[in-house]
Amino acid sequence: MRKKFLPVLGLLFFFVAKSFCFSANGGFYIAKAQKEKTGDFSTYNIEENSAKNGQSSVNAAQIEEEPVLTGMKKAFAGEPLFIEDFFDENEELPLGALVLFAYQRAYNQKQMQVFFRNGDWCIELDGKTFAWAEGRLLPLEKIEQAENYGLQKIYPYTGEPRNPELYTKEEIAELKKLGTKAAIAQEKPVDNTFTALLLGGQNRGIMEKHIAKTSIFNQRVNVNQLIVQLAEKIDEEVQQLAETDPAIKTFINKIYQIGGYNWRTIDGTAGRRSYHCYGVALDITEGNNQKVTYWEWERVWNENWMLVKQSRLWAPPVEVIKVFEKYGFIWGGTWDEYDTMHFEYRPELIELNRLMSGLY
Repeated sequence: MRKKFLPVLGLLFFFVAKSFCFSANGGFYIAKAQKEKTGDFSTYNIEENSAKNGQSSVNAAQIEEEPVLTGMKKAFAGEPLFIEDFFDENEELPLGALVLFAYQRAYNQKQMQVFFRNGDWCIELDGKTFAWAEGRLLPLEKIEQAENYGLQKIYPYTGEPRNPELYTKEEIAELKKLGTKAAIAQEKPVDNTFTALLLGGQNRGIMEKHIAKTSIFNQRVNVNQLIVQLAEKIDEEVQQLAETDPAIKTFINKIYQIGGYNWRTIDGTAGRRSYHCYGVALDITEGNNQKVTYWEWERVWNENWMLVKQSRLWAPPVEVIKVFEKYGFIWGGTWDEYDTMHFEYRPELIELNRLMSGLY
């Protein structure tokens, strides 16, 4: 069995309505995220979109008599910021700010600070400062070499499945390039300092101090301590659903194994780390499964792997997927580079979708 790699969307798609973006394997991903009428995600109007969703802003003057700094004034003053600082304003927030606020909200136990400094949005994690750097999210000491690094892979996760029937000829041609030597050669390394610090370790020895055993769907698995309780809650809720839903009970009974922590890079990339490396990804495999599961396995013999209909892919019951999403996991079956056995703890992607949709 070949080592699989995790496909993730690139940031560039925010600037085009439906664009090709570098994904984790150095190729492109066809973005299908929600967009404003302009199709431009370089800035985003928080208050306007909140109003569209039937929500109202809180007028600071109503709850505090003394003058207060507005969000942007606080930003230019270099003060620590929260997304709530902008709820009362008709300000357009840049993409970098929204992404950093999504991290701040998704990992509130980390008490990260977001601020604006030297013309860029920054976030402080465990005493170390990272700059947005046009999507690269770099530690300050690497800013001068920013052009040598690729973009971080983040997008607003909607949970909507792929739809190959909508692909254009040009999009299909780009997808066929994925995993090729030419695509890998063009890939710039993505700095993982922030992710490693966020999830526990820059190297295997340090990371394994954060790994613990847990049980999910009657399978023992090694995962990051960060998701142990989440995995247990998912297991409890799905097991309860199985008591009254035969399809879910059958799903659990057919599971052959569940893979968790595995320190390795992503196959088909220029050494990019898998989220299995951090112990926050789970691969659920079913015994004697005859359906298509993973795009790279399929492309070994089928050059039109991207055109496989969603209905032909193996998938957990929809109710199971929803439980995972409830606890901050995304499902790989939504990707054009489909990986239907794969769940990954990425609460910042779900939070980013909420911020961009006004669902806060």
